[in-house]
Amino acid sequence: YERAIETHVQHALRHGYPLYMAREQAADGMFNKVAYIMNILLNELYKPAEERVEWLFYFDVDSVVMNREIPLEIFDTPSDFHHINWMAGKDWNGLNAGVFLLRVCPWSLELLTRVMTHRHYHPTEDYTFEEQSILARLTETDDKFKEHSIYVPKSWINAYFYSLHEVKPGLLLSHFPHPDYKWHIYEWLKVIETDAEDNAKPIYNKPVHETDYPKEIKKFW
Repeated sequence: YERAIETHVQHALRHGYPLYMAREQAADGMFNKVAYIMNILLNELYKPAEERVEWLFYFDVDSVVMNREIPLEIFDTPSDFHHINWMAGKDWNGLNAGVFLLRVCPWSLELLTRVMTHRHYHPTEDYTFEEQSILARLTETDDKFKEHSIYVPKSWINAYFYSLHEVKPGLLLSHFPHPDYKWHIYEWLKVIETDAEDNAKPIYNKPVHETDYPKEIKKFW
C-alpha cells in the first residue's frame, strides 16, 4: 500500500497539511485506528486553540488520492452547521468508516472514547464491522452524538472504484474497501501517476472550479 499512501503524502504536501500514519499495533483489529486518532486528537486539544487544526481527515491505506488539487477545507461546514463535528459516507451496509472527517473538539474525544469502551459494557452486541458498527450505532441512535453527525454524499470523500457512477474525474479519492480489490489499486495508481506527470493533460487531477464540488456542496448545505 506504500504507493497508495504516497498519493496522500503528495496531497498533504500540496496543501501544507500534517500527515500521520499508524505503523504499529497498540489495540486489537480496527480499534487500533481509533486509539491512534485519539492520540492525535489529544495532542491537538492540548495545544492553544489558535494553534490547533480544525479537522482531522482519516483515511484507510486502501484509498488513493485521485485529485491533489482538492483542498480539504471545502468540506468545512457553513457557519449555521457549525454544530456538526463528524462527517462520513454510507454504502449498502450503512456507514463506511474507511474515510471520515472529525472536528478537533472535546465532543470528538468523547465519541472515540465511547467507541473504544463500548464492547466492554455491551459484549453481546453485533460487532461484525468492528469499530464501524459502534460508530454507526452511536452517530445514528445516541442523541448526544446523532445531532452532531451527518452523512454527506459518499463520493465526495469516499468514492468506490467499482461504482462507475461514483468514480469520475475531479473527485478527491477512490477507496478499495476489500482485500480482494488490492490489485485494482495498482491499476488506478498507473492512471493517477500518469495523470500527475508534468506534460500530461490531466483527466482526474482538476482544479476545484472544474469539478462538481462547488455546486454540489452549496446545494447540500
